[in-house]
Amino acid sequence: MYRLRDALVSRSAWLAVAVGLVVLTHLVGSPRNVGPDEASHQVASAALVRGERHGDPVPGSSTVENFAVPGMVGLPKPTCFAFHPETPVWCAREALTTDTHTIGSSSQHYPPFALALPGLASYVGWAEGYAYLARTLSAVIPVALFAWALIRVSRRRSSFTTIAFLAGATPIVWFTLGVLNPSAAAIAGAAALWAGLATTEGDEPLPWLAVLGWAALLTARRDGPYWATVVVLLAAVLLRTEPRRWVVRASLGGRAVLALAWLGALISVRTDTRSSFPLLMAVTPLALFVVPAIVVRLRRVSWAAVAAAAFAAVSLGAIALVTLSPKSIGGGYVVRLVEATGEHLYQLVGRLGTLDASAPLSTVLMWWALVGGVGALALLFAPHHFRVGMLLLGTVIVSAWLLEIGSGNRTATYWQGRYSLPATIALPFVLALATEGRLEAVRRGAQRSIAAALALGTWVVWNTTYFAAQRRWAVGAGGSWFPWRWDTWGAPLPPALTLVVHASASALLLFTALGTRPLSAKVAT
Repeated sequence: MYRLRDALVSRSAWLAVAVGLVVLTHLVGSPRNVGPDEASHQVASAALVRGERHGDPVPGSSTVENFAVPGMVGLPKPTCFAFHPETPVWCAREALTTDTHTIGSSSQHYPPFALALPGLASYVGWAEGYAYLARTLSAVIPVALFAWALIRVSRRRSSFTTIAFLAGATPIVWFTLGVLNPSAAAIAGAAALWAGLATTEGDEPLPWLAVLGWAALLTARRDGPYWATVVVLLAAVLLRTEPRRWVVRASLGGRAVLALAWLGALISVRTDTRSSFPLLMAVTPLALFVVPAIVVRLRRVSWAAVAAAAFAAVSLGAIALVTLSPKSIGGGYVVRLVEATGEHLYQLVGRLGTLDASAPLSTVLMWWALVGGVGALALLFAPHHFRVGMLLLGTVIVSAWLLEIGSGNRTATYWQGRYSLPATIALPFVLALATEGRLEAVRRGAQRSIAAALALGTWVVWNTTYFAAQRRWAVGAGGSWFPWRWDTWGAPLPPALTLVVHASASALLLFTALGTRPLSAKVAT
């Protein structure tokens, strides 16, 4: 009884509850199918649990296929308001039924692992609540992984690093966790992988958190293996170790999961797409064996030097690809691709929905200023971590260019900032990791004061963006600023109430994280 009571009042329990509440406000506060491709993912997930991976081809389309699914799946269609920020979502009021209908999807080529659980919601005969139940089932594993990662960081690191870990969860992270989208599993898996690797010290065994994070990231999307490789290599550079040491220290069951996740990613990509580029991304974990072998042979060359050389090689490869392929990649396309980088960095913070529910520019700049402040401390106290942070950011930017080119899309509009979140979610965390103890050495209480300032700024970013999204969906981007005048668009809860709950839950989350003991007072757990 006493153990149960202690568990219920522990800091870890409060962190988990607060994470769940923040995600819940996005889950019920975001209109049905307002998430990017959410209607398409609904159809693919409902078809998947009925044993259908491919439907009937749609004439004139190479990507969309028709499936017979329950009538509430894929509806209401967001076409009347998507990409039109001045149009409220009330226009998408279609009658929802459980009768079977035929509807198209372009998500059937996604790996099935993140779509199976939300597909079960389509068997429930509750048309009005289906979308929210599917979102809930989609969020179960990602929320559990993210909460677990946060709890581990809070137990092993200081309040400053814990808040930095939370600061990496920009508004688009919380939004994605609350809608039906495979990116949720990828982002949460990356957070778990980062947290598991960065908090494992000495000869400790590889934690199951890192193993399951690897599996979730690798199998959620076709680019998952690429980002999993990026995360592990950057973590190895950060911690000055070799990836194989983590594998060796994993349990037999852990090593089996690591291998099976990669095998599952390879099989799903090989069977569900006719393009060679996803298969190329699926084999990128081979770099985890090749790069260490190069380092061992060179011996005197540091991990940071090899990483910088790899980054330069990738950049030169991109330039060569552009130069040698004039027929498919023209100069105008290259200019548009590079110019889109600023928009991608904006999207990492404050473009929700179909990129038309935007945070104010001042909010986005505030987040980058917060990261810049943490980076300045890293430059002052931990130059190695600063260099790795800049390497991470550079990798994200160049990866966006390369993966855009590899997609075959020549409009420079394919890539979205959220695709890079498996790497960028750890940017403040990486910069903060080595500075916490040194802050306390400079001045007593400095770490806690800086953590409090970072927490306050993060809370402002989260809530101004949530407010902007709720306003856009209720009355359009040019509508009333007063929540009590907003249309409810049939929401389960009034938008004004979700605003209050979101503000309270996010404050609880950050306040609880601030209660983490200073690093010097910790005992490894």
